[in-house]
Amino acid sequence: MVLPKAISLVRYVPIPRIEYQDVDIDLVIENLVFESDNFLPSKIRVDSNSHAEFTSAYTFESEYSNSTIVRIEGFRVRARDISYAFRKKTGFLQFEDKGLLDVYVFPITTVSNNRWIKAVSPLSSN
Repeated sequence: MVLPKAISLVRYVPIPRIEYQDVDIDLVIENLVFESDNFLPSKIRVDSNSHAEFTSAYTFESEYSNSTIVRIEGFRVRARDISYAFRKKTGFLQFEDKGLLDVYVFPITTVSNNRWIKAVSPLSSN
């Protein structure tokens, strides 16, 4: 298919430096890079249903309808070594912090009775 091939060509998606300031906080995020292996879902399903009806008695009439359902399964995000700086300037607790951040969001799967369960992390010791 065209989409998987195009995505495989784009291995890294760098996000430019993010800065946010207001009266309460200062926030800077740098070195945010997504790898295509780590932010794509494992399965995307698109169901499309079209219906067309034509009648031609003495007047020509037609009726159209279309519905599309997109299902995304196994969505996961992993980004490593994100540089951040945070400063809380107001309120009872004022503090600042800076360092490196790793973010892991693992896929959520469903079971047969439609209750949501969290998938087992590949980094866990189980």
